[in-house]
Amino acid sequence: AFLYEINGISDDAAEVKVVGDTAYIAVNGFGAVGKLAVVDLQNQSLNREIDLGPDGLNPENVELGKNGKIFTVNSLDWSNISVTKYDANNATFTSKKLGVSGGCGASALSHLGNIYFQQGDNFNGNPEPLEKNLGVYDAQASLGFWDTLMIDKQIYGMGLDSVNGNIYVSGTDFSTYGKIYVYNFYGMLSDSFNVGISPGTIAFDVRTTTGFNELPNSVFGMEISPNPTGGIFAIKFLNSESGEISIKNILGETVFQSMVKPDISSYRIDLSFLPAGIYFILLKSEKGLATEKVVKSGFNR
Repeated sequence: AFLYEINGISDDAAEVKVVGDTAYIAVNGFGAVGKLAVVDLQNQSLNREIDLGPDGLNPENVELGKNGKIFTVNSLDWSNISVTKYDANNATFTSKKLGVSGGCGASALSHLGNIYFQQGDNFNGNPEPLEKNLGVYDAQASLGFWDTLMIDKQIYGMGLDSVNGNIYVSGTDFSTYGKIYVYNFYGMLSDSFNVGISPGTIAFDVRTTTGFNELPNSVFGMEISPNPTGGIFAIKFLNSESGEISIKNILGETVFQSMVKPDISSYRIDLSFLPAGIYFILLKSEKGLATEKVVKSGFNR
């Protein structure tokens, strides 16, 4: 049954994401404006609208980050998309153009802090790029576009299964078929299956999952220093914990693994033998899973 409606939003809206009693709505007027509406669901009223400025024009997707951070993926004019980070704690935002073309219908935020989005084919001078790639945007530290996963699939919808570490991408011709493709976070296809026509939204039922609960690093008090590193760094735990720590490269390959003991609060890690790049630290315990990112700047110690 219809419960209520909220008036006052200034233009046509796209995606909606909810955190507690607050809804965040991408307002784009079908490409004419760029705003983020904040709705108080408890009082059933519009709290405010944030004008995202010229670099936040045409927001299509809303992604929920950690610690009060809200991201919008903005199509602009589709030749150079942008990402806006809104901090709900102090009502401020920053936007950054990514320098790549993109589509209007798909993005997902991973527990590793990366936004995967529908990226166009900017290669070989293609004058009308098709959205057949996954772009990867660092939503934590550098706030920049840093990788392209060339999956060669026209993307219609996207969903992220953070429990099992998979990205689900949908494709369709809007008349005869719908299909889901399953990738890991590094663009490797693991499965595909047929679904109904035009599968634009993907949702996951995780009520009976046996996977790990994602936890903020503050639960373990995990600190990494220095970061970025030339190769040698320390992982410190302010809270005693037993579990397993592993470090993976961007291909998902494990480059380091060790048990964590409650009587040891600091671990010295040496990755000086590995190439420069981004590595992901995963801590698993009975409490759940915490992740962090470390940047290796070069081969020097």
